[in-house]
Amino acid sequence: SDITHTDKALGFIEKARFLAPDDAEICLLSAKTAKILGKSVIVDAMGYNMILLEPELAIKIFQL
Repeated sequence: SDITHTDKALGFIEKARFLAPDDAEICLLSAKTAKILGKSVIVDAMGYNMILLEPELAIKIFQL
């Protein structure tokens, strides 16, 4: 199903985010995918971490 594929995609995106933690686009994609899966704790944590890296992107994450 789509949720299964989305959950697998989140795993791959999180690995990419681990390898490139300063990449804002990967973080935004990860937040959007986590939001689809209903994992709001992950979205909030990424938003707070992004405030330090890219404040403008953090605003986008909190508006998801």
